Order: sequence, then structure tokens, then C-alpha cells
Amino acid sequence: LRGPFRAEVDLATQEVVLYWKQLYAGRFPVSVGQEPAPTPGEFEVREKQTSRDYRGSDGKVIPAGSATNPYGNVFLDLGRNVAIHSSALAEGGPPSGGCISLSPRDAEDVFAILSVGSTVTIRR
Repeated sequence: LRGPFRAEVDLATQEVVLYWKQLYAGRFPVSVGQEPAPTPGEFEVREKQTSRDYRGSDGKVIPAGSATNPYGNVFLDLGRNVAIHSSALAEGGPPSGGCISLSPRDAEDVFAILSVGSTVTIRR
């Protein structure tokens, strides 16, 4: 199916549900970053990247492609310091602040389905 697809992230149940128009298109478990937690609201996928350096609050940089990079291999920028990304570890690993993290396999699926301009709603 051709998009656009949209996503709804439920922080309470820790899952993202994808829709094509009003039709259900998939459900994936997520881990939610803390300090700060993602802000509920309406977002839009602003940019998609398959490699992104991680810059920690301590100024430390973990290069893209590193096994310890919390962003893993895919990154969807939602703006306002919120992103959906892969995790560095297959089990999920701790997500970075303000972010929504998926397993590497699920992140690749979500990355392929959502496009720049797709709407993402975050709810508590």
C-alpha cells in the first residue's frame, strides 16, 4: 500500500500503532526515554536517517555505526527533541531521553513504513 501512514504512540502501554488512513497497519512494542520523557502531542516525521552520531549530555560523541550508539541504525526525527529510533541492542537497551526506541528489526519496519511528513501522535 502507498502511504501516507500515520503512527500513534501510547506512552502508558509502550507501543506504537501504525495506520493507513483509518485502517490498522501494525503494532510494535517500544521503550520510552526518560529525563525528559517524550512530550505528548502531534508530531511529523521531519527527517529519516540510517546513521546518526549520538551526542550525550556530557558532550561525549558515539559515532554512527558503533555497537554502543543508542540510536542504532535508523532514526526518525520528529522535531522538538523527540525521535523514534532503533536501539543498539537486540533486547532494546536503554533509550535516550525524549526518544521512542524500537528493537532493531521493528525499527527497520517502522522506518520503511513511515515517510517524511507522516503524522505521529504521542499520548499518555
